[in-house]
Amino acid sequence: MGQKELHITIGTVPNAVKNSSYAGFDLNNDVSMVKAALLYANKAKLYSITLSMFLDGLSIRDFPIQKKVAFLESIADGNYNDALQIKELINQYRRAWKKRYSKRGMIELKALKAKIEVICSSMGEAFDIIAHDKAKDLLLAKESGLLEVHSFSDALLRTAQGIIDDEIGIAWIEEFTTVIGASVSDQSTYPLFDEILGRSIRLGIEAGVIPASDGGGKRAKEARLAAELFSRLPLFEEASIDEILDIRKELERPLVHFRSAVIGFSDNIKDAAWDENFSFDAEQVFNRDVAPAILNIEDEIKSNSYLKELARKWFDKSLLLTGGSALTLAVSNLPVPSLAALAVGVTYNTITAFYDTNKEWRAKQQAVERNNMYFYYKAGKMLSEKH
Repeated sequence: MGQKELHITIGTVPNAVKNSSYAGFDLNNDVSMVKAALLYANKAKLYSITLSMFLDGLSIRDFPIQKKVAFLESIADGNYNDALQIKELINQYRRAWKKRYSKRGMIELKALKAKIEVICSSMGEAFDIIAHDKAKDLLLAKESGLLEVHSFSDALLRTAQGIIDDEIGIAWIEEFTTVIGASVSDQSTYPLFDEILGRSIRLGIEAGVIPASDGGGKRAKEARLAAELFSRLPLFEEASIDEILDIRKELERPLVHFRSAVIGFSDNIKDAAWDENFSFDAEQVFNRDVAPAILNIEDEIKSNSYLKELARKWFDKSLLLTGGSALTLAVSNLPVPSLAALAVGVTYNTITAFYDTNKEWRAKQQAVERNNMYFYYKAGKMLSEKH
C-alpha cells in the first residue's frame, strides 16, 4: 500500500567469554538482536565488531603476507600454547626481511613465509568452524538480503591489537561508537543497541559528541521495546533465523497492527532507549499491557472454537438430512406429504443454523486477528509449535 519499509540499525559490542575457544567472544547477542530486528522490521543493518572480526578471519588465508605478519605479531604476546613459537617466528621474519636483497636473506624469507602460510591456513580452518558454529544464522540472514553487515576495515587485526593494548582497544571502541552513533539522528532508520553500547551512546549524547533528536529517541524506544517484548516470547532464543523469517512472512498483515501498539506503548515510556531503567519500563509494559491482552485473545479464541465446532456439527447434520433422511423416514411408513414437509423444514433450519453459526465464528475470528496484539500472540504460538 505504498508504506515505507521499516529499517533497523543494530549495534553490538564484543561480548567477552571466559574459557572460550572462539577468540574470547561469542555472537549470541548479535543473533538475538538480529532475530528481533528481522521479526519487527523489513530490513536491518548490523554493526558488529565481533562478526566483522570473524568474517575477516574467514579470509585470513587470502591476506597479503605483510598483513599476516602484522596479525601474528599482534597476538604473539598472548597467553596461549604457541605464543612463544609465533613470536620467535615473527622475529626471524623481521630479521630476514632486512636481508631480503641478499641471496641468503631471500632463501630464509621464503622458508619463513611458508611457515606463516601454514599457521594462517590453520587459523582460517578454525574460523571456518567458528562461522559454521556461531555465525551460521547471521550469514544466512546476510545471504537472504534482509540483513546488511557493516564491514570494519582490518577488524581482525585491530581487535587483536586492542586485546593486547588497552589504548588501541579504547580507541577502536570510540571509533565504533562514533560510527554507530550517527544512526541516532538518521531519520531513515531505527537504532537498536545492546546495553553496553547503549551506555556509551548515552555518554556520547550527554557530552555533545553524538547528536540526538526527539525523533531519533522515539524510534530507538520503539525498536528496543519491540526487541524486549520478543525476548519474552516462548523459545525465542532457540528459534533459528529461518523460523523467524517464516513467521515474519506469514504474519505480514497482523504486524502492521502490532507496530501501532508498540508505538503507543513506547510513547508512554519516559526513559530513553539507552537509559538503565528501560528494561524495567519494558517489563512494566509487558505486565500491564501485553500479558493481559494475550490472555484476552486466548479466551476469545477458546470461546470461538466452540462456535467453529458447532458450525461443523450443523454442516454434518445438513449433509445427513439431505443425503439419507428421506429414505430412512419412508421406511417408518410416514405419509409422503408429511415426510416431504418434515425433511424440507428440518433441512432448511439446519442449513440456516450452519450459516448463521459459521458467519458468527468468522466475524469473531476476524475481530481477533485485527487485535493489535494478535501478531505477538500468534508468533508465540508458532515458535512453540516449531520446538
